[in-house]
Amino acid sequence: MEYRKITENKKQYLPLLLLGDEQESMVDRYLERGEMTVLYEGGELLAAAVVTDEGDGVCELKNIAVAPHSQGRGLGRRLISELCTQWGARCHVMMVGTGDSPATVPFYRRCGFSESHRVKDFFTEHYDHPIYECGVLLTDMVYFSRPLWVLETPRLGFRRLRTEDLAALRPILGDEQTMYAWEYGFTDTQIAEWIERANRRYQTCGYSHHAAVQKESGELIGLMGILPEEIDGETYFGLGYIVARRFWGQGYAMEGAAAWLRYAFDNLGAQQVIADIRPENSASRRVAERLGMTVAGEHIKYHNGKEMPHLIYIKNEED
Repeated sequence: MEYRKITENKKQYLPLLLLGDEQESMVDRYLERGEMTVLYEGGELLAAAVVTDEGDGVCELKNIAVAPHSQGRGLGRRLISELCTQWGARCHVMMVGTGDSPATVPFYRRCGFSESHRVKDFFTEHYDHPIYECGVLLTDMVYFSRPLWVLETPRLGFRRLRTEDLAALRPILGDEQTMYAWEYGFTDTQIAEWIERANRRYQTCGYSHHAAVQKESGELIGLMGILPEEIDGETYFGLGYIVARRFWGQGYAMEGAAAWLRYAFDNLGAQQVIADIRPENSASRRVAERLGMTVAGEHIKYHNGKEMPHLIYIKNEED
């Protein structure tokens, strides 16, 4: 199967899009400003979707439609998963509006959406004819939302850091025991600088530390990701993982680090990934070793004028 981005002549897909939104004038409101993704298999059109950027980190799935002959194959969920991956680097929430239908509401719930709010009488006020679905007259627009993850595991979702994360990061980066490798807890100013540095990296190289969010609670419980590590003038893909102290011993570091290691190989084209770890940091070393990383050398980092010896763990893609 092949995903294609459509930037020109979007109207050629109107017959399919009208399955998802049956009034052409409504489709016209978002078609040109939205990003269209279509799914093909062997030259055959299977599904299409349109997503718009609504600003402030929010995107909206305006239309999704699966060709009648391809329905029942899970293609709608598959396409939504692809869209969430595409938009996860730019937005942190995806919205979708739908009628209160026994077909669409359960579908979006299965796709990870939860109800956000309702717009009363939307369909009766904005459409020029009654809209029925599964025999139900649609009146209110029901909006659903779901967080967008750059990467996710069974228990964790990872998103880009935001300025408003400072308060949630304070108990983590500000905790001296958690920040053992730095030998002190960070101030609010230093945490803000950390967030700014991560956002600069997103723009320059496309990767850095990400917020690790416990999906069940929505709580930010750590920082993990791939970041550029410079050693002796050479830049490497570095694996980083920091977990809030009260979540230690629950396997979160291993779960997240394993996902980011795979991400580096599969998505960033890394041939080798390293991890810089203090020799005394036995917990971080155990995670690296369980990931199949081995010590290849050591080097000295300097922080606040102090020498800090680090072991260099490596793992090659072919290992």
